[in-house]
Amino acid sequence: MKRFVPFLLFSFLKISGCISSGSNRPDWVHQVNWEGDITEDAKIETLLWEQVTPYRSIEYDIVNISTSRSGNAVSIQVTAGSSQSPYQDIYDFSYQDGILVMTGYLLEAIPAADRIKALDIVFSQGEEIRQAITQSRKEPTVKRILPQTSEKFYTPKTLLSVTWQDVQVSALVDVDSYTIVEIWNGGKNT
Repeated sequence: MKRFVPFLLFSFLKISGCISSGSNRPDWVHQVNWEGDITEDAKIETLLWEQVTPYRSIEYDIVNISTSRSGNAVSIQVTAGSSQSPYQDIYDFSYQDGILVMTGYLLEAIPAADRIKALDIVFSQGEEIRQAITQSRKEPTVKRILPQTSEKFYTPKTLLSVTWQDVQVSALVDVDSYTIVEIWNGGKNT
């Protein structure tokens, strides 16, 4: 019994994450490949995991980190794929003097159920959109919008953007409250 208590305590701390196995990778990342001017760097990777996060139930099966150096700055592109979505998430960063700054993103690794829900919200509430897309010949894109971007239009939370590029119609959707936050038609918000 005396040996069992320390083992139980160690097991609890290990499971809760208080004791790590040496890897700074989150559980939702399964494989990481580094390419480019900078070889695998634990400090950069730790900073990346603070900003690279999948959508809700998604786990990243493969994460490719591509780097290129220009003087003291390093450009980093993170491409993350999941078997749970046919689309990928792409994040762009700049790293200099120990500071990592996200410079852009294109996040499309979204489960099919949430894509369908976003489209359902748009079609059920967006009469203006239904009329505007009658001339569209392409499928819409559904992309995740991060909280730091969505707070400019709504509130700081993850939203989905449904866009028909060929007719320049887009809707920003809050799937949790089942509402359209904002509509852009021909480049103008309505």
